[in-house]
Amino acid sequence: MSREIEKYRYDYEVSSQWELRKKFILAHRDKYPEERLVCLAQIFSNVHFLGCRYEEPVMELMSELSKGIAVNNDKWKTQAFVSASSAVEQRVKDRLGGQNSNKAPQNKPLATYVNFVKSETEQNPNVQENKIGLDAHSVKLGKRLVEEANLDNEPTTKRQRLNAEVTKIKDDIQYVIDSGPFGQIVLFESSYNNESTISVIQRTVNAAHMVVNYIFTYDSNQTTCKMMLDGLYLATGQGPSQKISKEAACRVAISRLKETSFTILVKAVYSGSEIVDRNLDNKLPEFKSASVEEKIEDTNIGSKMLKLMGWLGGGLGKNEQGMAEPVKAVESSIRRGGLGIKNFSDFRGKVKNIIRNFAYSNTKEDLVFSPDFSKDERKSIHNLVQEFNLKSRSFGKEDNRHIVIFKKIKPLEIVEDLLVCGGETDKYKLIPPESMKDRFSPYLSDNV
Repeated sequence: MSREIEKYRYDYEVSSQWELRKKFILAHRDKYPEERLVCLAQIFSNVHFLGCRYEEPVMELMSELSKGIAVNNDKWKTQAFVSASSAVEQRVKDRLGGQNSNKAPQNKPLATYVNFVKSETEQNPNVQENKIGLDAHSVKLGKRLVEEANLDNEPTTKRQRLNAEVTKIKDDIQYVIDSGPFGQIVLFESSYNNESTISVIQRTVNAAHMVVNYIFTYDSNQTTCKMMLDGLYLATGQGPSQKISKEAACRVAISRLKETSFTILVKAVYSGSEIVDRNLDNKLPEFKSASVEEKIEDTNIGSKMLKLMGWLGGGLGKNEQGMAEPVKAVESSIRRGGLGIKNFSDFRGKVKNIIRNFAYSNTKEDLVFSPDFSKDERKSIHNLVQEFNLKSRSFGKEDNRHIVIFKKIKPLEIVEDLLVCGGETDKYKLIPPESMKDRFSPYLSDNV
């Protein structure tokens, strides 16, 4: 058995770490199936050497399984198997050294601005009576009922409520990131297309800006594929060929990532309620920019300051010798004609303005151009998109060929947006880590 276990040792694993993990495997080899035992041993190693944290049931199981293996390690006990609040409290006590603080206690507020309660939880009537004259109403955010006080400064209260909610979401996301070496990865799966496991892994690592390596070993008629992400072991697969063993490794990797990482189910290639047609009309808010063609109004702050200093118009200086008109660039244009294009520079200007408005807007949707544009016009749109750090992609064929423009959003930012809006949009559906479903269920709507 000892020799068989050696195959689970990583190339980068130091002897002390491997010996302890090996001891864990040998101690529990009769209790769990081989694959589950290897996973538990990895969690044991993550907690012991890296200080990782998992959900309370997992930590309780680790505490039980570690007895007799790491029992003499005090650091292991205090950092791994106590709650976060207890650990912080202990560190504060150690730092203060038991000294009593002479500071006067701060006055506590009479009532909190925001209370978070689950929708199915009934409020205690006795507690309601003790509230100090606040006319409260409830707002639903996901599955949470957010009870906010109707104070004189209601806009401030709403901001505080939203800030508190977003802060808690960020903290819970950070908890997942800190839970293990692959917590920062977001798994992307398609619900409208049957993708291979290799494609799912490749898109996932590309979004995470990580490098995946496949190491193959051959034994008679069997090929073994070991998958590494940024040098860290993730999964192993076997099969009669290199391709099949690679697919098997990716299948195991996807299963393991779903345990500890967020999964985003992609429901649609793009999502856009507004379509830009041939007339170059869309309903995005416009952002005005400075123009030398427009005269500065008298209400302009700079104009007011100059007039307060005695400026009556014209050039600056003692003899008004300064420039009275702004410097204008010498305009030059490259004419590119084609069928259906009367004024290409005017077309580029309008498209650029639409793309600029989209780039600076807060919309979460994609910008869709109708199939009415010609091939040269689509090429020009693709070039303009690059100026605003956006992505563009063409869909369809022949008469149905059209362009969609996307904003570059980090995977964890998509996760945060989905948690704020209840876990699902027209384009995405969020699936929390399997081992942490209870933590994120309050954010998700009933249909998620």
